[in-house]
Amino acid sequence: MRLIRIILQILIVIIGGLAVAVFLDSREFIGAIFFMGLIAVLLSFTNILKDQTEKRLSGASLHEQNHTAVRAVLSLLGGFGIYLGLKHFFGIEPLPDGFGGCRAICGVILLARQAFGDSIGQLVAGFLWTLGGLSLIYMGYKTKKT
Repeated sequence: MRLIRIILQILIVIIGGLAVAVFLDSREFIGAIFFMGLIAVLLSFTNILKDQTEKRLSGASLHEQNHTAVRAVLSLLGGFGIYLGLKHFFGIEPLPDGFGGCRAICGVILLARQAFGDSIGQLVAGFLWTLGGLSLIYMGYKTKKT
């Protein structure tokens, strides 16, 4: 099982590194950041697999879980939310137009944009994404430490 986990980690790093290199070469920084986060999540999951395997083999209780990976994922998602919020604050990210995957935050941004104009829409978008990111980071911080 250890050999399989190590091979899986090597494959994750190699394939993820190649994907990040392709995105950086084509100047797609958002895609590169996304794949770096995906690599971190997958490596965290292999770490959870290692912990669960060690607990199972040692006969320890499997009910005590390691929340490190959950904390890392919540912190990464929160960091991305703050990043997206700052992009909206500074006007780098365009406001949503309502097509495609427009969900809750997008709908509130569209309402603010149509009611108060583009500048207020950008502030609302920045505030909502930053607030969501800070909330996720707070949840990651408050998750049970082991």
